[in-house]
Amino acid sequence: MAEMACEICGAKVTQWSARFESDIMHCKKCIGTSAAKEFIERKYSDGSVSDPKEPVTLSKQNTSMATTTEQNIDYMTSIIIGKVVSAIGWLTCVFAVVVVLSTFDSMGLLSLASGFGVLIGGLILVISGQTLRAVIDSANYSKLMLEEMRKK
Repeated sequence: MAEMACEICGAKVTQWSARFESDIMHCKKCIGTSAAKEFIERKYSDGSVSDPKEPVTLSKQNTSMATTTEQNIDYMTSIIIGKVVSAIGWLTCVFAVVVVLSTFDSMGLLSLASGFGVLIGGLILVISGQTLRAVIDSANYSKLMLEEMRKK
């Protein structure tokens, strides 16, 4: 195990006794002191190290994979089928709830049981449509990654 020391006073610290302020390791007696604050100000004043309290921003380096579904239409038929299957599933779910609510007074538990079965069937259709879409997106992304690797 590597030995650790307080960056302010040099006292030995363990992984259990170390305290951190920003990204600087302190011992228990140095944390929050004026010496610690001065050390942190000196460390970040030259501009070579960014202050960890500042928000991190990401630059847009490669946006080619971000818009793959809009640009790449290799599997457009499958994408449309997935959307249609999901839409049919949601319509089936709505239909099941409407039927249960409208026929519960006259049919009782039979209405509830049949409506629950239809609802489960609709949810299975939704899951199937979304799974198809996920597989297609994965295939598109894999194809784009392969194209990017071949360019390099």
